[in-house]
Amino acid sequence: MVDTASLRVVFVIVAVGAFILFYKACWRPTRSHYSGWWCIALVFVSASAACFLFNGTAAQVVANPTGNILGVLGTMCVWASARSLSRRTRPPWWFLVPPVVVGVVSFLDDPANDVWTGGPAFLLGMAIGLGGATYELRRFHRQVVKGDAAGVDDPQFLASLSAITVMTGIVSAYYVVRMVVLVAVGSDSDLFLTYFGGAATTLLLILLMVVAIFSMAALSRTQYTADLRHRATHDGLTGLLNRNEFLRQAEGVITRVELGAPTVIVLADVDRFKQLNDAHGHAAGDRALASIGTVCRRQLLPRELAGRLGGDEFAFLLIDAERAHSLAEAMNEEIALAMSGDTSATISLGVARLRRTESIVGAMERADRALYDAKARGGRRVMSDDRPA
Repeated sequence: MVDTASLRVVFVIVAVGAFILFYKACWRPTRSHYSGWWCIALVFVSASAACFLFNGTAAQVVANPTGNILGVLGTMCVWASARSLSRRTRPPWWFLVPPVVVGVVSFLDDPANDVWTGGPAFLLGMAIGLGGATYELRRFHRQVVKGDAAGVDDPQFLASLSAITVMTGIVSAYYVVRMVVLVAVGSDSDLFLTYFGGAATTLLLILLMVVAIFSMAALSRTQYTADLRHRATHDGLTGLLNRNEFLRQAEGVITRVELGAPTVIVLADVDRFKQLNDAHGHAAGDRALASIGTVCRRQLLPRELAGRLGGDEFAFLLIDAERAHSLAEAMNEEIALAMSGDTSATISLGVARLRRTESIVGAMERADRALYDAKARGGRRVMSDDRPA
């Protein structure tokens, strides 16, 4: 059987080759976050394997704990790549917590004499990173099957997604069992050396890379296409739907009669927006508009819609008129915060209840009349098309 050191050399070579392939064939053409995170992961895991080659030498005292840290960092990057498929992110510090903990435990153990210094913590960190990736990939797979994400009509994409999901799940479970066996019987037992030692693990990681290579092109291409579609249908400043996409989605909503579906259309704009730009500059106006997008991302319910129609004009499809009041209050607070406490810029809303035989454009015309009434009364208020809301 090939010794562990030789397999680790092979692993490093394969990882470097995969990095070059991912970088040139996937990341550079698409700039997809998925392929970018995988490129970073390969740098970390190949460096980790290279560090373990110093086991048994004087450099082990530093190289071994460093290898543990880099290995866990690599799996955190795999997790981040999986989250990116659903456009989900985490603060960067969040991914640093497991590697830091593993590093502290490894250095405080016995790195000079024990090649398994901090072993349980290292294996747990690897399992967490790969397990998180598996969860995110399964979650994204369900979105695709339900039609909430692109790719349901692409057999190659679905096969690639299923393959990488299964493989990361297998490797994550392997690390969990490996940790249990290490704690239970020790690193010198025949059971651990035969089935959970460095050689077996390195072979499994090489297989994971092979599957990643198979899936990379399909997943990166789909993410790139989804990003392009998102840019074409969303406003760049606020992150809300643009006018055409809002109207398209709103028409689809009002043609379906569903329990809990939105029942009111709301138009809104910023009071005295021109004066705001004249007094504080266009950057201040942009901050005020962006703050509206911040409120919507935080407060809108899953069935509700929000779009920027142009300039300082916005449209919302909400569950009921009461939601318009709470949204207006939150927007005014957020705008004041964005303007460092200046409350001269406020928001006014016009509300119109949807009618079964009416188009979305007709409802928007009634909401626009209510909005005009709200602004004529001094602004910072919510008015309905027939009476004060």
